[in-house]
This record gives sequence, structure tokens and C-alpha cells, in this order.
Amino acid sequence: RLENFTVLHLGRRLSIYPIAPGVLALPVYLIPALSGVEITETSALSISAVYRAVALIAGTIGTLPLRTLRDTGDGMRQRIHSVFDDPGRVVGLTPHGWSETIVAHLLLHGDAYLMNIRGGAGQLLGLAPIHPALVCPEWPRPEETPVGGKWYDVTGLDGRRERYDRTDITPIMGISLD
Repeated sequence: RLENFTVLHLGRRLSIYPIAPGVLALPVYLIPALSGVEITETSALSISAVYRAVALIAGTIGTLPLRTLRDTGDGMRQRIHSVFDDPGRVVGLTPHGWSETIVAHLLLHGDAYLMNIRGGAGQLLGLAPIHPALVCPEWPRPEETPVGGKWYDVTGLDGRRERYDRTDITPIMGISLD
């Protein structure tokens, strides 16, 4: 019988899925280094080539404009204003800083997570980046039905964990081969 397994790695619960009987799909970062030295975000960024590569890629993508366009129906597009023109404004990030942070999270962790900031009427005001190490995505139990199909447990600065669904969290998945 094929089952999902959950392991604890660096304080995060990770789901491991069997791809065939007796064969588990392990995330690459769970495979131990031959030297026995654990590689973390901090240790990776202490290598000048890694730091420069992440800074160059994230900084370059961060300079690309964030625009919302609407098809006008005649084959043309019209620019309209939306929260995506400056999604990090509500948390004090410039559009460049916001994009750069998201890309750095994708490069270093494989995923990025955004907290949806809403106004009193429920309108989306902005998207606040959350460090991926603070987020633990979980598949629900069969009797649960979260919006978007997953739970996102977020650890706050005070150490408390809060559970959210896709109503409050926007995940951005990195590259995947499955």
C-alpha cells in the first residue's frame, strides 16, 4: 500500500511521497551531503559565488515592471491599476524589493509564500512575503476541506503557529518535475 510519510527537517514537517512500491521521492535538500556538513541558507549565502548569483538573478528580475493589463477585445491591451502595481507597499517594500525578495526565496528555498493583506471590505490591499522556513504546507485529513486544498501552518516571531488556507496565503511554487 502506498502512503505518504512525514519527516521533520530543520523544524519543518515535510511530506515524502512514494513514487513506486519501496521508492520514496525525497526532496534534494534532504539527501545528506557526502561531507556530512549541513547546508543552510546562511551557509550557502556565505559563499560569494552563491550570494552574487542570487543577488544578480533576484535583482535583475526585481527591476522588471509589475503591471496589470486587460484585453480590450480588439487585440490590444490596456493598462489598469491594481494592487499588483505595488504589492508590497502595505508592508513597506518597494516593487523592486518585493520582487527581489520573492525571487530570492524561490532560488534559495524552492518556494515562496505571501500573506494576503486585506482591507475592511475584504479587498486585497497587498501581499507580504513570508520567509519559507516559517511556513509548513500540509495536506488536509480526509474530513477537512481547506480553500485551495492545503493548510499552511505559519510560525510567528513569538513562536506561535497559526493555520491558514489559500484565502490568506498565496504560495508560489518553484520548478517541479512532477
